Amino acid sequence: MDKIDLLNAVEIGEETTIGSFGELPRQIGNCFSLITDERKWFDIVNFYVENLRKLLDCGLEWPVKIIAISNTHAVICDERIPEDFYRTEYCQTCCPEDLLPYPQRMKNLGQELRGDRAVKDGLVNIKIKPQKDELETVFSQKSSGLWLPTCPAE
Repeated sequence: MDKIDLLNAVEIGEETTIGSFGELPRQIGNCFSLITDERKWFDIVNFYVENLRKLLDCGLEWPVKIIAISNTHAVICDERIPEDFYRTEYCQTCCPEDLLPYPQRMKNLGQELRGDRAVKDGLVNIKIKPQKDELETVFSQKSSGLWLPTCPAE
């Protein structure tokens, strides 16, 4: 196996501000970036900022270990963090498609083949299956990370 270079993240950079609630560790939360000791910024694709803040409040100390998966994206990989604090999939808003793990790419491909997901001009449309007596909703994701609700064509 190739040697993996662990980087030292020393502070939180930017973060999104969607609503987030529930017990920690959270399964839905906000995306964020971390800044390394060399002042390099990385978007983190395998963690929610709420979970990191909880760990820091409970005594986790900087630096947090990360692995760069591109020049702009990284994953947290720190032996001090319990596994249930990590995301089960990479963020599809922050992570370019070519950096997604293969199982996640195959899941996306299956959704596209079933017609539950469509990608056109950098816009991802995902159909959310309706619950009882609810209207079907389609969420659109632009590469900026903004989720826009749209109504399906009648």
